[in-house]
Amino acid sequence: MKIIQWIDKFNPPLGGGPTSVLALINGMQDVKFEVVANAVYCHPLIEKYSGSAIISSFLPYDITGHLKYKGIYKALLLPYKTLSEYIRFKNKKKYLEKADYDILHVNGPEINYGFTTFDRLLHNPFFQKITNFKFVNKPKILTLHGTPSLETNNPADFYNEKRMIEMFDNIICVEGYIYEYVKKYAESKNAKNVWFIPNFVDANKFKYTLPTYNEKLKVLFIGRLDPTRGLDLLYGLIKNLPEYIELQIIGSGASIKINELDSLIDNKTNIKFYPNIQNELIPKYIENADIILNPVKVEGISRGSLESLSCGRPVIMLDKGNRYPTIHGKTGYLIKEDINELLSLPEYINDNRSELEKLGRNARKIVEEQFSTDVIIPKIKKIYENLCYQ
Repeated sequence: MKIIQWIDKFNPPLGGGPTSVLALINGMQDVKFEVVANAVYCHPLIEKYSGSAIISSFLPYDITGHLKYKGIYKALLLPYKTLSEYIRFKNKKKYLEKADYDILHVNGPEINYGFTTFDRLLHNPFFQKITNFKFVNKPKILTLHGTPSLETNNPADFYNEKRMIEMFDNIICVEGYIYEYVKKYAESKNAKNVWFIPNFVDANKFKYTLPTYNEKLKVLFIGRLDPTRGLDLLYGLIKNLPEYIELQIIGSGASIKINELDSLIDNKTNIKFYPNIQNELIPKYIENADIILNPVKVEGISRGSLESLSCGRPVIMLDKGNRYPTIHGKTGYLIKEDINELLSLPEYINDNRSELEKLGRNARKIVEEQFSTDVIIPKIKKIYENLCYQ
């Protein structure tokens, strides 16, 4: 059985999509995998990976990985970026039409992000129509790692998501709210296989450790430097940071956001900022923290929260939608989207540090039993087998 994983941005493996693909490859050593991705500078076009896996990267090079792709250059290079994505998509399509494989697994919904950027500016679906997988006459799966339309409220995003849903008969949703959204729309069109299979975490990599009690309460923020990740609350905490807190920030994002955050921190001695850290290094940072701040504004449970809970570190999240397995007072804390509430909670935690160990043990137990790779990957493998041998 050979699976082709289609994911535009794979090198370096930052973020939820690439991390999921890597986990599937490592967790199914008896399955042949090939990753179809964008070519990036300083990486070979063909790479051998774990077991029999191969990473095939397609030209033209993804300009977003270039050091000069920042500031005004991003706007000036948008036409080139869009044209290069058109050429790259055609190259990938031509390759797939001749390739030998059993299942195509696409990680979406945002494929060819330059198309998405232009369409959002136009508030009209135009370029994304080029991204079409109807040419694939083999079983294909779409994993939806998000639904941007619920964040942007942009007509172009609504159109693109619905168009992607209509193109695939097999859809995996990593969040409950995504599942309800897709299921409702899919049923109005035709019968489709739609599964809710949550994000998962390697519990051996993100292993449990006891918290270490330090003089200062160590709070760690992990997330994309994006407004939907609660940047306003993070910035409010930075501006009003109590002396008893040491704040560490692991943030991935564009250089403009990194520079903005650097400027706000302004050499504060009790704040440490680590931009664009690779996933392999994150467990050490989590283990060194007392509690994790993840004020993501969209519903659901993010991978960052799962990884932290797996390490036995309670998580602070916004009380919005279903945050399970972050449970208030049992595995973490849920707060209102209010900077005053965020500022008052650490004071309580600092005075009741022994509570963190109890919450951490509860969190680890739930993740091991319900969200570990040992539990989730067999469910995805079963889908592969059913589609391949049906």
